[in-house]
Amino acid sequence: MRSLRQIRRAVHSLTCNNPKVPSKATELARSDSAALLTHRAVVRVQGDDAGQLLQGLVTADVLSVAPSQYSMLLNPQGRVLYDIILYKTSESGYLLECDNRAVDEVVRHLKKYALRSKVKISQGDSEYDVWSLFPGTPSEPSGEGAVIYHSDPRLSELGTRVLTHSGVKATEIWRNVVERPLDKYHKFRLQHGIAEGIDEIPPGNCFPLEYNLDYLNGVSFQKGCYLGQELTARTHHTGVIRKRVMPITLEESLADKVLPAATITSSSGKNVGKFICNYGIFGLALLRVQQVLDVNVSLSVKTSDEQDVNIATKKPSWWPL
Repeated sequence: MRSLRQIRRAVHSLTCNNPKVPSKATELARSDSAALLTHRAVVRVQGDDAGQLLQGLVTADVLSVAPSQYSMLLNPQGRVLYDIILYKTSESGYLLECDNRAVDEVVRHLKKYALRSKVKISQGDSEYDVWSLFPGTPSEPSGEGAVIYHSDPRLSELGTRVLTHSGVKATEIWRNVVERPLDKYHKFRLQHGIAEGIDEIPPGNCFPLEYNLDYLNGVSFQKGCYLGQELTARTHHTGVIRKRVMPITLEESLADKVLPAATITSSSGKNVGKFICNYGIFGLALLRVQQVLDVNVSLSVKTSDEQDVNIATKKPSWWPL
């Protein structure tokens, strides 16, 4: 028989770790709306050797038939440099979407390994704008002007990824679609547990599988060698990935006082992970999966002025576990 104290702890934990999504959160995914992703930019890679160059540098299988793919660029030690979305524009042409603050570094990284390859690498951020259409918005445009539009390759629940010519609004191409603020996109993305950009995935500090690259269709374990492949493949085949990025919700009154990399502790005082980021009450954390999903565990993190903030987490619905 369980004691009264154990029952109370279980009830408290279920409330904290499996909360109902706040009613205002449902508004984040309103259909017939789009957000301009001003934090994202585009790099162009063209030439006869473009596919082979990228195949040796990114985690995804570039030579597959997929029109768009989520992927990462790694360093030789197998740590993440940059998260990217690849768009195939022709047999010898690709567009790489990345954090707009990383464009110069991405170009420099690609050119470092291009050597004498028949390939031209250049910034395309002045030519293209990146948009996200929220789920429920018709995937087919009602007007002209979209360069590329595909279901978000990371997760279909995120909606449709769109590239337009610079200055052309998705709301002009998809009629009756309303433009929404960028923070709505970020909050919606964080609800699903998806990290993006150099603030959330600091270059040279993160392992790709801890950031769910395998669950987000962003890595091929069959294609052969690529930069950083050895550690990624070994980790996958041993099956030991104790920590993963997970969605979290925070107490609204203190949410904006938590600093990146703050330690998250369990009710027993154990270190169970690190806080990554938040937009309002929605955030991400790198957590020890088995420990935080225990129904008898509640989680907290301290603010910059040492106040305790209760945190709730849950296993994302798209995880295959």
